[in-house]
Amino acid sequence: MDLMKPWKRYIYFSSGFLSVAALATYGLYFSLRIYFTLAAQHAYRRVFPAAWIFIATEVGIAVPIMFHSLWSVYVVKPRKRKKLRLRGDSVPTVDVLITCCGEDDDLILNTTRAACSLDYPLDSFRVIVLDDGRSPALYRAVQALSAQYANLHYRSRPKLPGVPHHFKAGNLNYGLEQTLSMEGGRGEFVAALDADMIPEPHWLRAILPHMLADERCALACPPQVRLTSLLWLNISIPTAQSSFTTRLLATLCIKVWISSSTHRSRSRTLWVLHGVLDPDMLFDATPWMTLVRYPWGR
Repeated sequence: MDLMKPWKRYIYFSSGFLSVAALATYGLYFSLRIYFTLAAQHAYRRVFPAAWIFIATEVGIAVPIMFHSLWSVYVVKPRKRKKLRLRGDSVPTVDVLITCCGEDDDLILNTTRAACSLDYPLDSFRVIVLDDGRSPALYRAVQALSAQYANLHYRSRPKLPGVPHHFKAGNLNYGLEQTLSMEGGRGEFVAALDADMIPEPHWLRAILPHMLADERCALACPPQVRLTSLLWLNISIPTAQSSFTTRLLATLCIKVWISSSTHRSRSRTLWVLHGVLDPDMLFDATPWMTLVRYPWGR
């Protein structure tokens, strides 16, 4: 929001009102559809089951869109959470884990360079590339970058045939174990990035204050800004619709939800949980749902 030009902010804040207008148009459309279908059935003295099936299908598709539109109404509400920033060089230590497995080297290296260039004291954070693809080319590229960034490290775990490796959850657990044997031991906080998540320079300084201000906060997840492309425009809308509905239900049920793999958590919390829990498909959500069972999650 702070980076938006004034005229873009006005458009942004008008989205709530436009959403209400869109919902009203939806209601009018479905009302007319039902009215004219009933009128046609009355005129021809017969039932049109295909028309009702089509209407029911449209309603099913529209419901997630309506939920997403209702969410945008909250844009007009003022911001309640304080904007905090860490200042100076007296800051907590952080281990930044970048998980990857077979992605393009350039993609991984862009994220790695951005992570190494954070506005944060170099002696207070480490960047560890966790390569599950065991790419020789990536290893050489990271080693070359480590000459420029002394806090950059490369790790790749062995995978034994027939032994479950638990995909990214296992990769993160391997990274956590590796921090114990590195110089200085594990950091006070752990931050995780996917291979395609480029952090902004103030990433750590912006989110860590919220965790430092409240000892009960075990994990924090920042919002994401996606690079706009024609491909993303094609896939983002249905993804946002289904994702929003799931998050809404999760928030209502357990009061905790993590929208992505990008997060910061307290190291001691993960060690209490014995690392990132291993369920292969829900490794993002399962550990953070588990946190509500502990005192800091209440």
